[in-house]
Amino acid sequence: MDCRLSGDPASKGLIPVLALVGSFGPLAMDMYLSALPALRHDLHTDAAGAGSTLSVFLLGMAIGQLLYGPLSDRFGRKTMLLTGATLYMVASLLCLLSHDLISFNALRLVQAMGAASGLTLSRAMVRDLFDERHLADLFSILSVVSLAAPLIAPIFGTGIILIGGWRLIFAVLAALGLVCLTAIALVLPESLPPERRTGRLRLGATLAGFGGLVIHPRFLTAALATGCVSGILFANVTGSALLLMERFGFGRMGFTIIFTLAMIGMMGGGQANRRLLLRYSGRVIMRTAGTIAILAGLAMIAATAINPYLLCTVLVVMTTCVGFMLPNGAASAMMATDRIGIASSLLGVIQFGSGSLSSALVTFAGARTAEGMALVMCGFAIAARGLWAMRERLDDRQAMAV
Repeated sequence: MDCRLSGDPASKGLIPVLALVGSFGPLAMDMYLSALPALRHDLHTDAAGAGSTLSVFLLGMAIGQLLYGPLSDRFGRKTMLLTGATLYMVASLLCLLSHDLISFNALRLVQAMGAASGLTLSRAMVRDLFDERHLADLFSILSVVSLAAPLIAPIFGTGIILIGGWRLIFAVLAALGLVCLTAIALVLPESLPPERRTGRLRLGATLAGFGGLVIHPRFLTAALATGCVSGILFANVTGSALLLMERFGFGRMGFTIIFTLAMIGMMGGGQANRRLLLRYSGRVIMRTAGTIAILAGLAMIAATAINPYLLCTVLVVMTTCVGFMLPNGAASAMMATDRIGIASSLLGVIQFGSGSLSSALVTFAGARTAEGMALVMCGFAIAARGLWAMRERLDDRQAMAV
């Protein structure tokens, strides 16, 4: 079924609702960052304990993404999305009542597992309902929202803290969960009818499903390429403050402006991608953006020794390429298989895993060289472009065999 082509009324509100639930994770992770000192005091812990609330959330997101795909293949997308939104809402509400680190982290784990439903199932529902012609376009919309959420979340979070303290943030997140729960129930169709669902859920069959995708060359090359693009993004988030503020002496405001421009570049790339898809295939856009990203990465390495303003310019160019590459890579991975739920789960885990690896490499390299971030970003750009070239060869080989 293609909602857009069929004129289904549910499609009018489908994408805004999916974009909103897809922002569960970024909002819950970034809204309370400026509250960590107050949270540390109220929960009677130290800086490491406060930082663990972020690590636990990322762990919950990874676990949740692995679970929702297979579960949604068995029980339906809407059912599992309602379950995830309920977990998110209840856990957010209980977080504001927590008074010790152990219970708070346990609730953050549950909150993150609820938030993971938005990321995993928004991709799966779009893949269920729309054809290949529209998939990259709609993934562009979802990626723009997911990139905007980390930008606005700290601003909203700071304002909420000034009004009512850090606990009010979790009341707002619980209210968001309630709004999304209502919207899911009233607006979203069930994109996976009973006749298309898998049979009884078995661990062996689920693991075999994941294993089948791991050795599926067309899915794996596109998913790994998309993961490497996520690695570029995570490297920027992890290392830009250290590079710009400590190496080049930009103040906090200067860094904020540059980081914001980079994020706006990514969102602009996502929006421009929608226009370009009217004239070019996602394959061509991915190839071109990947090549430009490599050139920008090489220029960034050189710029660290030449001029900080040139570095900032090239950084914005490179992150803009990410806005073009993420939706097209994700769409190509999702179109490579009919195991949609498991594919969405595995794609999310690959992206998170690649991002974690990228962050670790930047941290490791940053302790030894100021060019660490640039080297890692360039390396991931080269890897993404190489993997995409492999995917194109596989596509050409398949087309010749038909």
